[in-house]
Amino acid sequence: MLRWGGWPGWISLTLRSLALNPHVRFLLLGDERPLVAEWPQNIEFHAQTQADVMERLRARLGAAPPAMRGGGSTSKISDFKPLLGDLYSDLLLGCGWWGYMQEDQILGDLNHFLDDKMLTSYDTISPLGAPKYNAGPFMLYRNTRYVNSLYRRSADLARVVKAADYQVFDEWWGPLRDTMPSVIRREAEAGRLRAYTANNRDGKWWLSDDYIYEEVRAALRPAAPLCMDATHCVLKT
Repeated sequence: MLRWGGWPGWISLTLRSLALNPHVRFLLLGDERPLVAEWPQNIEFHAQTQADVMERLRARLGAAPPAMRGGGSTSKISDFKPLLGDLYSDLLLGCGWWGYMQEDQILGDLNHFLDDKMLTSYDTISPLGAPKYNAGPFMLYRNTRYVNSLYRRSADLARVVKAADYQVFDEWWGPLRDTMPSVIRREAEAGRLRAYTANNRDGKWWLSDDYIYEEVRAALRPAAPLCMDATHCVLKT
């Protein structure tokens, strides 16, 4: 997890869910260590300024944005999530897998999802269904040189690295034409990458609320528009 400018009030709940996955080593990067009553043994905090991140970008790619603008869902750091395995390879020595998650995620038992069959069968694991091959809130990658350098296959990489604003490189809905989901899909279709996407066949429901929202939107689509005020949401029929 990466965060600058302080952690949200619920961070102790997030860290508790991490602590309940003792077989996983979690790394927190930022300018301020979260304040919790008891620090879990499987979590490490690494002090990093945004300037430190840009220095690593320049060392790896020869360029960096002029500043790291934005916060929350539009934070520029989100563009660099798919690059973390390459940028912070020194922190991942000995790890078979690496990934990232947002601080508003509460984890269940990761062993329930990431069983041996999945970890041996795939190289990237997305909690979203195809064609969303890469997710911003949570994503996993096999820790190999090829997988960690997948981002370099994007035709939009130079724009992503130099732009100060969030370009939505880690997701699929932004202004870019060759996002990380596009790269992973292309490599998977070419047979060079084994990419997992969530489905309703293997019983592994990840971001299930997203699927619920899709079903609700589909159910409401034929109906009249919603009429909303400050306190009520009423469906006119």
